[in-house]
Amino acid sequence: MKKIFFTTLAVIAAAFVFVSCSDNDDKPAPALAKAIAGAYPVNIFIGIEDEPDMSSPYTGTVTITATADNTASLALSGFDIGFGEMPISLSGIKTTGNKSDVKVSYSGAIESDALGTLGELSAVLSGNVKNGKLDISLPVTVTAPTGELHVNVILQSQPAVASAIAGAYPVNIYFGLGTDPDMNTPYTGTVNITATADNTASLSLAGFTMPGLGEIPISLSGIKTSGIANNVKVAYSGPVESAALEALGDLSTVLTGSIEDGELDFSLPVTVTMAGEGTMNVNVLLQSRNEQPE
Repeated sequence: MKKIFFTTLAVIAAAFVFVSCSDNDDKPAPALAKAIAGAYPVNIFIGIEDEPDMSSPYTGTVTITATADNTASLALSGFDIGFGEMPISLSGIKTTGNKSDVKVSYSGAIESDALGTLGELSAVLSGNVKNGKLDISLPVTVTAPTGELHVNVILQSQPAVASAIAGAYPVNIYFGLGTDPDMNTPYTGTVNITATADNTASLSLAGFTMPGLGEIPISLSGIKTSGIANNVKVAYSGPVESAALEALGDLSTVLTGSIEDGELDFSLPVTVTMAGEGTMNVNVLLQSRNEQPE
């Protein structure tokens, strides 16, 4: 009788250990969607019925929002290829992995008011957010009455590119007062670019001299850089600093342009706001003199 009792007790104990181990093995998956929630400035590479062109990215922002522990939504904003902004969004993205390497996957419809007129949009999204860097493949299928169109898209976190363009660029300076710049008679000077953060730079123009006025240095701070190392786009909107010109009034500009394969090409339209006398517009172009930066 005693032997039967201990045998039964041993069986019960073994079953308890087995159940306990099973319970430990069934731990809930970690909440990963919150770990990758946020806004990611991205480069956007596109290929129509082909592999994406990795040399000339567009830019935008991917915003990921946690909708459950391991489910998220994604919105792409700021994406413009010359026809106006084309926002898109996806809901129900699955997240797996661990917090330093979260894999994302989705198969289904894409929502886009801007692109919906082309037809029905769908995608099979895959990729990851690893150590804060986003890398997503987003092949889009457009189904229209005339057939299917396949657009291969890659979204990647913007790399640090400001340091790639730091240096001195001898430039030609073309300008026009209220008109397009005169491309026949350039002045000369040097654009100096300094990286102030991964994707932020400052600019100074030196050696620009006009008859009767002497040298006219200018500087800008907080220029945004994006793209890839050999094709960096720059953008800035704000004040222009110039001790030589400040007596004229407040100076501001909306700078755009790029440095591609070491060649600088900037548009720098300057608005001078004069107290009680209105504004004056000076359209300026800065272009490399076909000399590599020092």
